[in-house]
Amino acid sequence: MMILNVKIVSDRWCKPCQINNIKKNFATYSSGNEKIDEFIQEIRLNIENYNDIIFEWIPYNQFNDIKKVKKSDSATLYSAIWIDGSLKYVLNKEEYKYERIPDEKVFFKCLNNSQNIIFNELKNEIKSYSINVREYNDIPKIYGISQNSDTKDYILVFSKCFCEKCGDQYTDLWYRWCKPCQKNELKQNFANWSSGNKKIDEFIQEMQLNIESHYDIIVKWIPYNQFNDIKEVRKSDSATLSSAIWIDGPLRYDVDIYKYERIPDEKVVLKCLNNSQNIISNELTNEIKSYSINIYDVNNIPKIYGISQNLNTKDYIIVLGDLCKNCCDQYTELWYSRWCKPCQINYLKENFANWNSENEKIDEFIQEIYKYGKFEYEKKPNEEVTLKYLNNSQNIVSEFLNEVKMMFFIKIDEDYIPKIYGISQNSDTKDYILVLSKCFCEKCGNQYTDLKKKWCKPCQKNELEQNFANWSSGNEKIDKFI
Repeated sequence: MMILNVKIVSDRWCKPCQINNIKKNFATYSSGNEKIDEFIQEIRLNIENYNDIIFEWIPYNQFNDIKKVKKSDSATLYSAIWIDGSLKYVLNKEEYKYERIPDEKVFFKCLNNSQNIIFNELKNEIKSYSINVREYNDIPKIYGISQNSDTKDYILVFSKCFCEKCGDQYTDLWYRWCKPCQKNELKQNFANWSSGNKKIDEFIQEMQLNIESHYDIIVKWIPYNQFNDIKEVRKSDSATLSSAIWIDGPLRYDVDIYKYERIPDEKVVLKCLNNSQNIISNELTNEIKSYSINIYDVNNIPKIYGISQNLNTKDYIIVLGDLCKNCCDQYTELWYSRWCKPCQINYLKENFANWNSENEKIDEFIQEIYKYGKFEYEKKPNEEVTLKYLNNSQNIVSEFLNEVKMMFFIKIDEDYIPKIYGISQNSDTKDYILVLSKCFCEKCGNQYTDLKKKWCKPCQKNELEQNFANWSSGNEKIDKFI
């Protein structure tokens, strides 16, 4: 179980004070049932951090726009608007405090014929839910208890953790994604598309119905006229790889609005299976199964978006994502940067003729070092740097290059090692220069103690020492201790 509730000082939340506030508030509400009141008080006094819900008795007249979602013998599920809304610990005008979220959408579960429910049954059901809103799991978050003013049935009030279409709990509560409803939508859409090949249609349908989470790609039959700017990259006997723009683009679940949205003009790779008009379906399906449908797959496996067919040749096409659009090979590193080492090296090689240090050894060294590591491709104009002049270095190229190599290949915490951007040369003295990130203190000239934060420990101590004469406690021993 993962809990996303790391406590930080800036939350300014004091557990003892909050519990005192809660105790003072006990007299301001009553359910009309002493045991239920005591149980609500018990839950409230068990809060551990600012993420915990302040469990409440919620008067029934606080609910508007009540709509029945699902009914069973034991309970009826409704959606509703809670007029005042739940209490949330928020920052308002530089002050952290509890505030209500008015007109909050909630679900409530009305326990049928519960007027005379055994208290322990109600208590045990409530305890099966969670009051931590940042707890990442499949346990519904409960806001409080209410009671139908007409039937006297008790009601459990929840956050938006139930699907409005089917009334079941979301498969993924955090992102409000319902697997059964999503599969039903896909099934209902089967009649709206066809590849013209029954076996391929059935295979695509099977893949669509195998989705397990909102991370999974909905594999589709993609009409060939959906592709623009098709450029052949390379060809073999078995397949032709091309880059292209998919006009409508793939469906992706938007976790901010909790629904699928298309990503238009998506760059993709088309793998055209040469002479595949009469391909055996097993061969095609086995090829497709070698790819991944999980957009967050960290195994560097190309993602498949769907299948298409060339209108002229009738060859089948596998539509792929997460391949380099220049060479159509897998990225050297996919997860963080979509970086292709061979393409980057080719680009640098093509650029070799555009610069010259006028020293063959240095040119060769720079060209060789390009084969290692990754490079930033955007220029940052007017960047402050450090220039390290190597005095009298005109004729000591080997020693100079050894220093560069040592700095370039050290692999430790980058907060404490300067970044080297390149080499230069003083046009007058001909001394070589290392161009480094801004890593030296301007006051003392030494390397920063913490490069990332540009903090110099010796200079900071000097400033403090120089300020000793500006204050006194009136007690020499205390002054020395401070």
